[in-house]
Amino acid sequence: MSSSRPMLSHRLVTNGLHARRWPRLILVAVSALLLAALLPTGATSVAQANEADTMSVHEAYVTTFMQTLAGADVILNENLRAIFTRILARQLDEEAGQVNEGNAFEQLAKVFTFVASPPDNRPPGPVYDAATVDAARTAANAAIATTTGSLQITLEPAEAVAAGAQWRRVNTDSWFDSEEIETNIPIGGQTVQFRDIGDDWEAPSNAGITISAGEIATLTRTYRLVDDATPPAAAYPLNDTGIDWCADGRNNNLDCSETAFDYPGQDGDYGRDALAREGRLDKVGAGHAGFDFTKLDANGDPLSIQDAAWSDDGLEIDGTRWSCVRDNHTGLIWEVKTDDGGLHDRGDRYNWYNTDPATNGGFEGFANADGAICDGYDGSDPGTYCNTQAYVSRVNAQGLCGASDWRLPSVDELLSIVSNDRTGPAIDTNYLANAGSSWFWSSSPNAYNSSFAWYVDFNHGHVDSYSKAQRHTRSPRARGTVILPFVIRLAFG
Repeated sequence: MSSSRPMLSHRLVTNGLHARRWPRLILVAVSALLLAALLPTGATSVAQANEADTMSVHEAYVTTFMQTLAGADVILNENLRAIFTRILARQLDEEAGQVNEGNAFEQLAKVFTFVASPPDNRPPGPVYDAATVDAARTAANAAIATTTGSLQITLEPAEAVAAGAQWRRVNTDSWFDSEEIETNIPIGGQTVQFRDIGDDWEAPSNAGITISAGEIATLTRTYRLVDDATPPAAAYPLNDTGIDWCADGRNNNLDCSETAFDYPGQDGDYGRDALAREGRLDKVGAGHAGFDFTKLDANGDPLSIQDAAWSDDGLEIDGTRWSCVRDNHTGLIWEVKTDDGGLHDRGDRYNWYNTDPATNGGFEGFANADGAICDGYDGSDPGTYCNTQAYVSRVNAQGLCGASDWRLPSVDELLSIVSNDRTGPAIDTNYLANAGSSWFWSSSPNAYNSSFAWYVDFNHGHVDSYSKAQRHTRSPRARGTVILPFVIRLAFG
């Protein structure tokens, strides 16, 4: 052991632990080791999986505590460290924003660190002075601060709060009051649910939010009186138009304050776009005007770097390439097109095809009308045909962004990402990269003519219908696929 490490003499007592008792405590450590070996194993339930998220915070604390206690130059036995970490983690709890050590934690931590240290690099007994223990505690708290964040939810109105409105993360046990802060939450995407407070109130739907290290994520949600005059909420909220400017009789892109008297009540005066222009719109992510997007990686997790531009040769770690985009307002998650000749290439073409008579409008379309107009086509394999149904199946088989329930969007869902402040294309390409000014098929058939289906032209953002067999050079494509069912309502409250 390095002579620079502070420790007590063999006869000193620390927190009631006499050095002459260390053989007995090592026996306790061995007994605990045997107990860990007898712990039940098997399938992990939802509750156990959720406990694992919390346990990761505790294990980060324990691992750092033990290593700091032993000294940075000491290489602990990895097998023993892993087992002891599980045991010690159960001696920790969380309260008032702190990880608290149980009564046995400090004594066991000393013994376990002693046992896990190599024989030629350990103190004469499991004895570490108060300064070393305090340093270990400080380092452990600093370690968990880099792996967790906090969450604060504001609930409205006050009458609902008085009636018992509360919130919690899905698959956790503890409910929190309005504006109460939950701490030590693992970073990444989380889903919040809201307590049912009786027949008089309608609780908000589940909401998604991203937790960042060392930060407090915030969200506001509103309970609704069942018998009030407020109309029922839509299946998902509408995006605004993207127009955050106003116009006079001759000019566009004017400050709305300049047109308020002569040309009042314009689109740019109202809604999310106006709030964003005035700095009064809270967003989970970012995006033009009232749009609120988050870039997701191949596993469906938010990129660490959100403000970098797309590059065809980019990397997720640099924030220059992403697989999907989450619309934090509507709750829809969208496929991002590529320009690499693969499954998601923006140059592919597809015929509209749907064999489900309940949703195809009375005519299924064409499975293989034009042959090799998309990536991977094999005339002997119907699963590779260039039609929208086969494409969706291929995306689900691929597991894009960690999901397998992708579908074609409805025409209204496609319209939700049109940004009417621009043309060529009428879409925020900072997020929905490679979309271009193309036409995109929707899942919506034309009710008047069953051989036609609706599409959105992203050159100008208008809607029209076309033959399900059409594949003109600017024909609709299976773009803008959305994930179903839970994400559609995930961000709605």
